[in-house]
Amino acid sequence: MLQRIRDWRIDRMVDRVARRPHGHKARETYGADDVHSFAWEPVLEALQLTPDDALLDVGCGGGVFLRRALETGCGAVGVDHSQDMVHLARRVTEGRAPIVHASADRLPFE
Repeated sequence: MLQRIRDWRIDRMVDRVARRPHGHKARETYGADDVHSFAWEPVLEALQLTPDDALLDVGCGGGVFLRRALETGCGAVGVDHSQDMVHLARRVTEGRAPIVHASADRLPFE
């Protein structure tokens, strides 16, 4: 019984904090210029994006990686399930890419 309560509390915390980031603290964390920056260059190097490419960033968060990817000249669309992150990503990318509020398991694309 105690284990089930502990598991429920962890699931609830993860759902609240990690799965649907929102509020001031989430905007501060996921909008930081260096959030997840350790992964940017290896991912961009692997993708080798050019102006002829289109990137779909599922789980784009605050859009900081998406902003960096757009510097390659590629086209891009960001998707996130947190409305707060969608608003932040739109601000961070300065309107250079559409940012869509949607769930990764129900993408609104063909």
